Amino acid sequence: MKEGLILGYQKHRVENYREPPTVIQCFKCQSFGHTYHNCSSVSKCLRCGEEHNIKDCQKEKIQKKCANCQGDHIAMYKGCPAYQKARLEAKETAPKTYAEATKIQITNKLPKTEKTNITLFCAELIRACLTKANISIRSSDILSYASHLAMIHFNLNVKGEELFEIIKNPPLDEAVDRAKKQATEATNG
Repeated sequence: MKEGLILGYQKHRVENYREPPTVIQCFKCQSFGHTYHNCSSVSKCLRCGEEHNIKDCQKEKIQKKCANCQGDHIAMYKGCPAYQKARLEAKETAPKTYAEATKIQITNKLPKTEKTNITLFCAELIRACLTKANISIRSSDILSYASHLAMIHFNLNVKGEELFEIIKNPPLDEAVDRAKKQATEATNG
């Protein structure tokens, strides 16, 4: 989708999903899965694995010891067994598509009590609009768009009726006619 997605009168940029870096490593404690901004652990040296900052390390550069596996390499070494294990775990839990990543991200932001109701409400609105426009798309895409609308709903803190007014304003028939015209121009042009 190079041009993007049009919902109502708004055009939304659509990008291909890019997988995040497979392993995040903390440069404070050298562990995997978090960054130093969120670390409450004791500092460990990248070079020798002991409890001090690398700037304060008294060991010679040739005396390496991993803080994670105690091997004779620095903690950032990509061949480290602890790194390889963390990499496999990250790959198994990483979303495979943009839609999965978006769903996870949006779902985590919404309060649990509102998630299902608002998302389903938005999905029904989208389905109704698409049916009226005689447009067919996959249910997973409808749910993805519905999740986006649910997030807008949550961020704007509007009631369901107000959300419906936002979506159907300008009138639905005009939006449907314009969408049909754009689709015809795109296929003929």
